[in-house]
Amino acid sequence: MTIHEMPVKWDAIQFLPDESVWMIPRSTYQGYEIVIAGQPNQPDPQLLEFAKRVIDDRERWTSLSRGFLWDFMDRSKFPPADEDWYADAFRFESPDIFTIEFSHVADPYGLWIVELHQSRLREEDPDSYAVQEFRRRNH
Repeated sequence: MTIHEMPVKWDAIQFLPDESVWMIPRSTYQGYEIVIAGQPNQPDPQLLEFAKRVIDDRERWTSLSRGFLWDFMDRSKFPPADEDWYADAFRFESPDIFTIEFSHVADPYGLWIVELHQSRLREEDPDSYAVQEFRRRNH
């Protein structure tokens, strides 16, 4: 197991009162944040289980989202060509929808947010999600 494959420490979740969300912060072993909506006394149980399923398959969703961003972006404006989008955070604030926040070395002032919704083909694959939208937010 490499350092990037370390399991998520779900017991490290903490409430952020200023944002009214629960978060597992990034660490040496986990290069991204996980943010889950909930009440001050606990994260939303349904969203917590949803987050666990998505994070277990995070490479699938980050790959899909990166592909979507590269299909939209002009690669010549994001040199060097070997750099890629870095998944900074996964957010779970409503059922069957999650967002992944990306940054890119060539765009240090922007945060790219890809929103995925559960696919309409739910019967065929209940854990299938498709990119619904993306947006850029300046830091």
